[in-house]
Amino acid sequence: MEAVRREIVVELERVQLIRKRAPTVRIFCQACWRESDFVSTNDAARIFGLKSAEIMDFAERGLAHSVRHSERTFICTAAIVKHLTRVSRSVKPRFIG
Repeated sequence: MEAVRREIVVELERVQLIRKRAPTVRIFCQACWRESDFVSTNDAARIFGLKSAEIMDFAERGLAHSVRHSERTFICTAAIVKHLTRVSRSVKPRFIG
């Protein structure tokens, strides 16, 4: 009997915990209809690994809620986490603290 040569490929997926912090401002979110934590667009970009322009694009398309406060734009963290969780199975952010 002749041996049949085969090949097996094994992929291992590793879950990595990345913890990033940013100061928040508690503001009433008109879209969520509740008080929520908001972060500046720059902090949102850093936390979620995006560019500030991408965060602003999310807000302009209604995918993230934004408000002007103290002459700066802030993004609702609950809305952006909800959007990222919906579009990516691998992204499962959670709030700590």
